[in-house]
Amino acid sequence: MSSSSTTASAAESPSALSRIPSPNPTLVRVAAFLVVVALVATIGAGTPQAFRACLGALLSLFGCAQLYVAVKLFQNRHNLLLELSQPVGLSIFAGAAAIATVAPFLFALPESDVGCALRQPIIFTSISLMGGILVARSWRIGCIVSPHHLHLRRRSQQHSMTFHNNTTDTLKDARLNLMRVLSKLSGWALFVGSCGKCKAAGNNGIRQQITFADSVRVLAVLMMPQIILQTIILSVPALRMEIIEIDDSVYACQCSAGPALLIVGAVFAVTPFFIALLLNVKPEGLPEIFQEYDQIASSMRTSIGVLLITLPTIAMISDTVPNAHAYLTVASTLSFVLPTSYNITFPWIKSCYMITKKNENPTSKRKYSSVTVARSSSLGNSSSNVDKLDVLQTAESALAMGKMFQNMGRFEKAIEVNNDVLSMFKGGDGEYDVDDGYTESEISSFGPKTLQVVVSTLISSTKYFSISTYQNETRDEYIRKAGKSCIDALHIFENASAKNLLKDRSVVFPGYSCLLLLIKGDKINVSNRKDQSPAEFDNAIAANFVNETRFTLFHHCRALAMKADILARHQKFDDALLIVEEMKMLYDSKMHSKAIAVEYENDWCAVTISLSSLWLYHLDRVEEASNQCEYLIERILPQIEKEHNMLGALYCFFPLTQILTVQGHVGASRALGLLNDHIAEPLHNGVGKGSLARLLIREMVVLLKCRSLQYDSVMYDEIEDDIAWMIDREEKIPDYWIRIITNTISWSWYSLLAEICLHLAKRPDTRHEQKTALIEEGLRLSGLAESKMEDDATISSVVISYASHPGIYSELRLRKISGTDHSIPSE
Repeated sequence: MSSSSTTASAAESPSALSRIPSPNPTLVRVAAFLVVVALVATIGAGTPQAFRACLGALLSLFGCAQLYVAVKLFQNRHNLLLELSQPVGLSIFAGAAAIATVAPFLFALPESDVGCALRQPIIFTSISLMGGILVARSWRIGCIVSPHHLHLRRRSQQHSMTFHNNTTDTLKDARLNLMRVLSKLSGWALFVGSCGKCKAAGNNGIRQQITFADSVRVLAVLMMPQIILQTIILSVPALRMEIIEIDDSVYACQCSAGPALLIVGAVFAVTPFFIALLLNVKPEGLPEIFQEYDQIASSMRTSIGVLLITLPTIAMISDTVPNAHAYLTVASTLSFVLPTSYNITFPWIKSCYMITKKNENPTSKRKYSSVTVARSSSLGNSSSNVDKLDVLQTAESALAMGKMFQNMGRFEKAIEVNNDVLSMFKGGDGEYDVDDGYTESEISSFGPKTLQVVVSTLISSTKYFSISTYQNETRDEYIRKAGKSCIDALHIFENASAKNLLKDRSVVFPGYSCLLLLIKGDKINVSNRKDQSPAEFDNAIAANFVNETRFTLFHHCRALAMKADILARHQKFDDALLIVEEMKMLYDSKMHSKAIAVEYENDWCAVTISLSSLWLYHLDRVEEASNQCEYLIERILPQIEKEHNMLGALYCFFPLTQILTVQGHVGASRALGLLNDHIAEPLHNGVGKGSLARLLIREMVVLLKCRSLQYDSVMYDEIEDDIAWMIDREEKIPDYWIRIITNTISWSWYSLLAEICLHLAKRPDTRHEQKTALIEEGLRLSGLAESKMEDDATISSVVISYASHPGIYSELRLRKISGTDHSIPSE
């Protein structure tokens, strides 16, 4: 892994996380000095004119600072780090805060009719706008990032019988109900705004695509009460604030209707902030960087503390001391506006200051800013393995953003974020590139936390590369990048000296498991293996995984499952079965199944035990194969946690089905019943929502229905629908996933589909034109299976995966040629 210059293609693309230019430190210090001077002058001003001048200067400084933030947020609205924080909304929020900051100056002009009438509407409307934006942002990001939690939470409410943490559960339920109400309001606002042309969407927040226009509609609904109230106050003279002279040249603003409207306006202004506070109460699935509960709560506490001091003082002095009254009223208003504006917008501005800035000149390679160069250089030259906390904090914020892009299916954006994070840990002017990776000196300089971040980021990039499609790259290119990223992650972890400082090494474990999937999908390029043969490379990876996990039980079970799978892949079935027996002594499905599924996306231990029955059957150890199936049915399937492991549970059924159907239609009927109980019914009831199992289950059910019926028996009720579906079926699974599925379940997916066509064509009541179409489709699928078998000829496990193919293909060909019925050759 050399540190050569960045490739031209990388240099031509703009930076994913461009840095906002840092303000001049001298200007910052001058501005801070002016604020202090203005504050002191305001307090010490002796005349109304001097007081107004000093107060105006002070408020102008605060307002200009917030306008600066608003402009910078808007200018950098395409910055990836800011994109999901909804920078346009944040920019409007900062602008509203600036108006709410400057508007209290009108309190210092009690003799002005216009100022007296406008100050309440301007301030309350601006504060309401700030709160409404917080609500709209929280609602939108919650719907985008974790819409499935609304569904899961509703179902858990129906089935939960525990009262543990009742208060927390009540708040979560209230939050989710509020999310659904806001979604309804957005739909109704769309319906009203389109004059009935657009139907109100009853999505309950369960959609992934929530646009900025949707959040604007929510904001409009929240602002409506305040706008209506202030419009009425301005329109009705009897309700409008007017000047009253209470002493010689001493004026006050009062309303003949009393303070009731003022109180109502204040309630309308602060209510959105309480709603935003509720929306940020431990939102499930939302990264911490987007949770604003602490910021809003802290602002409220600050405001309450100031109001406890200022409001009694205002009541005591009334309007008899105009300057003091105006000063305290302004302080009361700013006590909420300024902390809220700072707490909400400053973290995003700060994060952008710390992100690297790239030179976008296409003729030169991109470089870091001077601040980051110094930081990166210290990383590259240090040998003390010390983590740089400021870099790590920025990296973690960016990774949270990348995770959200992943949840939204925007994998190209997630890869860009990951590459910029990885660039933070390059030395000097270097920039991370998949082909170049890190130098050995850079790897040796990593601290323990840096090592964890780099390894986990490379592993996540592997997943993104595996499922992304790029318009300017061939499939072979991103396959190579997926393998290179994963192998680099393992290489870095194995060679970094900081590895010895880690107490928990589990960060690298998903990398080993991910690499096995790449191997199964034939995604490991020859160049990735260097000089090793496939068997040597695979066995070395499995051995390292087993060695690294020897002190963590459920991880070790997963590592043993991987080792057994690798051995069977290279036709060392006896050795693989010994590893399976070792794993079974450690693996407890009740204790480990869910943990393995959450960590590795499927319970691969259960899948490997199921596959071992095929290995036993292949070795003519039929009784042991049958016993292994019974062990799976009785001890494992009832304990498998389906919510996180539905696909893994379905994987278990493919080998199980092949062994049980050796017993004929009786065994197939039993397999069908088990499949309905453990997979089909839970999927129908909403368990495993979004699982790939939903794309595979129908094929398996139809096959078992066909196998469970005797040749001359009556047809089942849904056969006409199944025949039409099979003839017109469109493959929804990408080709590379079909390869992974075939190598995972040791059963050619195309052979399975061809067998369904053959069974349906053999039914006695199938019409002639249907039989012809089914045989044609079956032969097409058999041809695909044949081509895949030739592509996988170097894989020893092909002997099991394609075992049924020759018989199915032969009978389909015979039926097409003769047009007569023949039985399927016994398997």
